[in-house]
Amino acid sequence: MVPPAPRKASQPAGAGRAALLDSLGAESEPRSQASPAPEAGPVAPARPVEAVAVVEASPAVPLAPIEPQPIPEFKLAFLRLGDALLIDSLPPQSRGGLTAAHQRLAMALVRALGQASDEAPGVQILPWPAFTSRSLDQGREQAEAAVQRKLDHLLEPSPARFVLLLGEAAAQLVLRSRETGEGMRGVLFRPRSQLPALATASLSEMLQVPGCKREVWRDLQPLIRQLADG
Repeated sequence: MVPPAPRKASQPAGAGRAALLDSLGAESEPRSQASPAPEAGPVAPARPVEAVAVVEASPAVPLAPIEPQPIPEFKLAFLRLGDALLIDSLPPQSRGGLTAAHQRLAMALVRALGQASDEAPGVQILPWPAFTSRSLDQGREQAEAAVQRKLDHLLEPSPARFVLLLGEAAAQLVLRSRETGEGMRGVLFRPRSQLPALATASLSEMLQVPGCKREVWRDLQPLIRQLADG
């Protein structure tokens, strides 16, 4: 006869399971407890929003246009006659240089001042503006500098005893003066050390204006006395 299968011990439930665990010296499983929510810390006060100043840009001030420097127009003839240097103001628009009549009158002036002038003068012409381009600086300062260079070039090989400045343009550019009219005529100047210079009418004025030669003779008197004194 087959013995009956042993009966499985039934799993204790509820209070019986707890009593069983207690008898075995085992602690019952702790019940999960929800962790308390952390206490909220103090709330920092909101920082005030700083106002940003808006600086309006001032409108750009337009620069004043640079006025172009006026370009003087002249034509100077440099004549070397012995110890004399004559600088004559020719009409700026004239196409030619000195005529034969101009040269004869220049030689007569030098002889009137007691200087020998048997040979025809050597002539150099300086027209201005020197270049046709209007983009180049050919203003008053550049023109005066060009005249001074020409004067130094002619005086370098052999110094002159005196200089005659014939006409307003020659006197203004050599003496670096803006004076107009007859204010410089008949007055002795020294554009270089120990070099007397006298301003009077141009050769063209002497040839064309009646009575001009008489005025020129009067203008020459200070220079005549200077040369006589040595």
